[in-house]
Amino acid sequence: MRSRTMMAFPVFVLILLWAVSARFADAGVVGRDPAAVSTARSQQEAKAALEKGLPGADGRALLVSPHDYLGTLLLPLRKAGLLKELVVLLPHDNVLTEGHLEELRGFLEKGGIPEGDQKELRLENGSIRGAIEGMPVRISTLTALPKQEGEFLVVLDTAFLPAVYKNEVKTPMVALARRLALTLADRNVRGKSVVIFDAVGRADFSLEQGYLAGLLREMFSAPGDFEKDLPEKWKILGAAETAYFFSQYSDGMVLYKEYLGKAPGDASACYKIAMLAIRDLDVDLSLHWLVKAVEADPLYQRAFSEVAGYLFRKELYDGSERVLLSGLSKTPKDPLLATNLSAFYLSRGEAAREAGDAGAARDFFSLAAGVEGAERQMRERARSLAESLPAPTPAPN
Repeated sequence: MRSRTMMAFPVFVLILLWAVSARFADAGVVGRDPAAVSTARSQQEAKAALEKGLPGADGRALLVSPHDYLGTLLLPLRKAGLLKELVVLLPHDNVLTEGHLEELRGFLEKGGIPEGDQKELRLENGSIRGAIEGMPVRISTLTALPKQEGEFLVVLDTAFLPAVYKNEVKTPMVALARRLALTLADRNVRGKSVVIFDAVGRADFSLEQGYLAGLLREMFSAPGDFEKDLPEKWKILGAAETAYFFSQYSDGMVLYKEYLGKAPGDASACYKIAMLAIRDLDVDLSLHWLVKAVEADPLYQRAFSEVAGYLFRKELYDGSERVLLSGLSKTPKDPLLATNLSAFYLSRGEAAREAGDAGAARDFFSLAAGVEGAERQMRERARSLAESLPAPTPAPN
């Protein structure tokens, strides 16, 4: 009986050790080993992804982002008992300084974080460390981030890369994304799951970088494909981005179309072709590719407003109106497009009034007031302006 008990104990220990080692074996090095990658396109989707992924990472998250999600996303997860430790990487070139620390304390004070938590924050080897509401926190940069231990749920905000991007000569965007992946691997950031927070829906995120979510998804789900060099399609995109940066119309068109042959339905490439076409003042071709971009990703709807604005600044008013009307024909009553169309007519009416053409001004103001889906205040102002002008004189019999 005694010998059985003594034999059972080492077997139990071996099983326990095997379970622990297997658990950590599952958490590979992010950027070197394949990870399960999901995409979130809103804070609500990001919250759901974090709620799902944090328990499997012991509540530890590593957030790569230039934006503040502390009050809206992270602290609620902390209060729910899901988030237990946080590492944040900010888009600074070098290490953090005392100036950054004081700036952070001021920010936390405005956010209602207790003074004790603010004072406990300290600078340590180019990073800021401390605790917020009892949660260990490290705020760092890619340069200052030390080697990591344990497992994280990694959250990558695509807005991070444009925040450190300079231009296609100094920091080519595709190469910059690869550098991010290699740096996380070098710092031994381990995790089974990566959440890509696709910022393309944010008004302050350029549609030009809409491909970043797809690029990062491939880099972290299949890092072996990027180990020695970039896959061919991303090389082509990198060359296309350089041509776009230098406004090389012909080369850019050819390269983006070649890239689309390998990545069909990439809305950002369709958008870039549309923008190249409009720089050449080819409204027909630009509209063709704008429609393709929106068909691939409805969030590219605001590209119609961008192209219309470009033409308006060039004083090509007929083309600007045509682009806005085309966009609204695809998504009637879209608030942004409708408001921009109303603003277009309002601006044209004011120009006509200043030129002394009351009849044209009244017509434009009436059009501005009649755009369904536009901001109510703008429509009311246009209606008031139309009514303020003298009625047209009846034609003599």
